[in-house]
Order: sequence, then C-alpha cells, then structure tokens
Amino acid sequence: MPTIAWFAQRRLSRCPTFISFEEGAAFPIQVLTAWHLLHTSHQTTPRQTVVVHSAAGGVGIVAVQIAKAAGARVIGTVSSDSKAALVKEYGADDVINYETSDFAAETMRLTGGRGADLILDAVGKPTFEAGLKCLAPFGRLLLYGRAGGAPDPLNILRLFEKAAKVSGFVLPVVVGTPAVMREGIEKSFALMREGKLKLLVGKSFPLAQATEALRLLQSRQSVGKLVLVP
Repeated sequence: MPTIAWFAQRRLSRCPTFISFEEGAAFPIQVLTAWHLLHTSHQTTPRQTVVVHSAAGGVGIVAVQIAKAAGARVIGTVSSDSKAALVKEYGADDVINYETSDFAAETMRLTGGRGADLILDAVGKPTFEAGLKCLAPFGRLLLYGRAGGAPDPLNILRLFEKAAKVSGFVLPVVVGTPAVMREGIEKSFALMREGKLKLLVGKSFPLAQATEALRLLQSRQSVGKLVLVP
C-alpha cells in the first residue's frame, strides 16, 4: 500500500533557479490551475477567444498569459480601471471593467457577435448566467470557483441554444494523476524560461500577519498572488 511519503514524493518538484522563493510558493495553485484549465479541461488553440474573469487575480493574471502563449485572443474582466491597465500590461487583448460595463454585451461586441470559445469563471453567481449568453457556438464555460456565491441551478436546455458546454474544475483531481500534473509543471516552467509567463506576487506577508492578508484578499483590492512567508 502506498505510504504518505510515496504520495508526498510525487507532489514535490524542484524549483528552478530562475524562480524566487515567493514565486515558488505562488506557483503550484496559481499556475497549475490556469494551465490545466486551458490545456487539460479544455484544449486552447490559436484563434480561439478566451474570457478570463478576475483577470488581475492570482490565477487570472497567469491564465491571460498562458492563453496568449497558446495563440488565443484574450478578454479579461476586472473591477477597476487600474486593474485593467495591469491586465493589459500582462498581455490581454481587451479588458472589460464589469463594474461599469455589461461584460456579456461587451464580449459580444468585441467578437463581432460571435461570442467566446471559453470562459474561465471563478466568480460564480454574479457572472454565470451572463457568461452563458456570450458563449460562441460550441463554446465552453469552465467554473473553477464561486467567490461570488454558487450559481443558480442550471437549466440544461439552455445549452441547446449554442450546443454549449459547462464543466467544473478543481486542481486536486489533477494532483491525483501524476503524469498529467508533471506535464503541467514542465510546460509551465518552459513558458517562464522563455519569458512568456511572469508570476505576479502582489504582496508578501509574514505568517503572523495572515489575518491582514485575508482582509486584503476579501477587499478585492489585491492583484496577483498573496504569499505568506515564515
């Protein structure tokens, strides 16, 4: 029977010399969630349009870059104009401030009425229904969080309108598949080595200030990944 040490060994990865301690701490959940959303749950290809909600956040800012590296057109959504500038800096083709604009209507306008091939949604209730409205034919909505609350129950018949797909994602499922997990690690490191992916550590906190870090995260003012250090 596999031991705890056996499982731990398969979940450890040597941190390359070009990654700092803080970046290494941010890497596993932030980067691997984004990579597997785009390349395991979905197969992102050139000329697809990808909408990334919370695009200035830890997973979002990485997903923008990985989608761009795959050749996709990327539309990010954010809650302020200052975050919009940051997401543009990290490679998004277009950015929508969802506090001042209807992101679904804007997505349809920006895509000439076609819609998005993929929507990455960690928000949930506030964005889910609108996301269904702006999917392209055969488009996919990937729900991987519910920061704004769980979406209302899905009426399956809604998917018939565009032959759309809705699915969920959690990283632990991938962790249980070592070969798939390893592929994500190696290909993400390669993107970083090539300068196509940069990690954004928004702020580091001493472990004793974990409460302050949580408050900043809940304030929706943070960008990138927050890291706790010893």
